[in-house]
Formats: sequence, C-alpha cells, structure tokens
Amino acid sequence: MPTIDLGIVELDGGIRITGQLRIETPSAGMPVRGEVEIVRREGYDDRYGMVFYAV
Repeated sequence: MPTIDLGIVELDGGIRITGQLRIETPSAGMPVRGEVEIVRREGYDDRYGMVFYAV
C-alpha cells in the first residue's frame, strides 16, 4: 500500500493549509512552493489537492 506524506504549511498572513509533501527530507520552517495537482483518481473522477515541493 502506498504511503502519503502530509504536512501543514503556513502561508504569508498566518493562514495554514494541509497538503501532500513531495520532499525527500522535510523539516519545520523550510520554504516550500505549492501547486494544485491530481492527488487521487477514482474511476473517471480526478481529485485535486495541494502538493508541496522544496524550493
């Protein structure tokens, strides 16, 4: 079964959002960039969510 790394990212202004982390070794306080991508496929339905990458 595949695993998913999740993280809480704080944006400018203090808003926090949860998303998938596609980062080899994440650490608290590191800068990231986010993109909306397909995070799951169910039949013909695509589910979109936030995915974060290291800057």
